[in-house]
Amino acid sequence: MDSSKLVWCERNAGRAGMLGMAISLVSTVPERVWYVKAKGYKPWLNPKPQDTKDNDEGGHTIWYNEPDLLQVVKPLLSLQPVTS
Repeated sequence: MDSSKLVWCERNAGRAGMLGMAISLVSTVPERVWYVKAKGYKPWLNPKPQDTKDNDEGGHTIWYNEPDLLQVVKPLLSLQPVTS
């Protein structure tokens, strides 16, 4: 996801004068996540060995490097806590 879109989504959690909350969980290590391009296909329900391979190997996973993504997003965020 484009970092500017991620920041926009988090900043717009509360809309129209309503209180909102955005929670982001960030892994400290790269992790393999499901990334399925086939509409309606849910390999996580009954994964086959081929399903767990990377997309470029014909599978349905990608490596998601959240520590790197966090470094891109951090400068765009105000890291000050929100008070009410």
